[in-house]
Amino acid sequence: MNTTPPASDDKRGRTLGWIGAIFGAVGAIGGLAGVAISWKSQRDLNQANLHVVAAVSASDYTQQGFGVRVALINRGLGGTTVTNATLLVDGQPIASTRGWVRDPRIFSGSLPYRANVKRELLDDVTVRVGGRSARSVGFVFPLGRCPGATMGDKGATALACTVSRCTSGPCRSRHHFAIRLKVSPGKDHEADVDVRPQLRRFAGWRPSVARRAGAVTALKIRRVGTNDPTMSEVVALELWPVASGASPRVLRRPVVGRATALYPIGDLPRGRYVWAFLTHDRPLISGSLRVPCKRCSEPLTAVRGQVGPRETASGLPAAAPPSPTPPRAPRRTPAPEPPGPGEVPAPGQEPPGSAIG
Repeated sequence: MNTTPPASDDKRGRTLGWIGAIFGAVGAIGGLAGVAISWKSQRDLNQANLHVVAAVSASDYTQQGFGVRVALINRGLGGTTVTNATLLVDGQPIASTRGWVRDPRIFSGSLPYRANVKRELLDDVTVRVGGRSARSVGFVFPLGRCPGATMGDKGATALACTVSRCTSGPCRSRHHFAIRLKVSPGKDHEADVDVRPQLRRFAGWRPSVARRAGAVTALKIRRVGTNDPTMSEVVALELWPVASGASPRVLRRPVVGRATALYPIGDLPRGRYVWAFLTHDRPLISGSLRVPCKRCSEPLTAVRGQVGPRETASGLPAAAPPSPTPPRAPRRTPAPEPPGPGEVPAPGQEPPGSAIG
């Protein structure tokens, strides 16, 4: 009896074995590819994914330099740190940052005068952005206003003049403005800088003086840049005599809407004084005053905070003109005397004895 298996069954077994081995290899390769893709996705997810939006406006000039607002959006899970910032014009660096502030809104907080951000300015540039987070900061660059931006630097002058002339959007220029951020860990990140129009109306305070016969009789302050008549707060005026240990004189007045508050100082002794307007114990604006000042044109001087972007003078706005002379009272016509007996009364005059009762 013949027990040898048929050749066809042996061939079928070998074919099935090869098919199983191929499917096994494909499965192993697919598993390895899946592991690699998952590892790469997780690694990319754990890294920072930084998106930057930058803008500049003439309203953001400060006493310390040129303010640039930057929004940092991190879409990754990993954190990152910005350690430096550089302004670029047509790809060429023009200035490195002098420092940064945590809240860029203070750039225009003192308008119409230039903001003093010295207290808030941080010299150590270490801006941390956590994973899946966003923050807005302000970088300050040592650049001036148009036309003398930086000692003949054409790029700096082009940027400063473009910003200064931008009063309504969109503001276009033949130059390309960008900011380069040094990021750790990671590579440098570049983003375009958008030039935005300066604020035409801005909230702030404007001091002035009241005079009579050329002598300063009062200091005045009013709110500018707002039409809200319901805004009100108490503003205090403090006056310190220079080179004297006397206590300051403090006057408080409510300021409602755009109304002007008057602080009488006509009885001040001769000398120089440092003055400051404060609200909630926070200085709004300060300077110095000279008494008497009968012939000087600007009795208020040395204001802390130079003029804002729409101003052209180097100090305070022009002092208030002297109060107009009140008109004279009209001369009264004397009452006519009653006619005597036998006289004819004047027209419109009752004859004597005609009164009722």
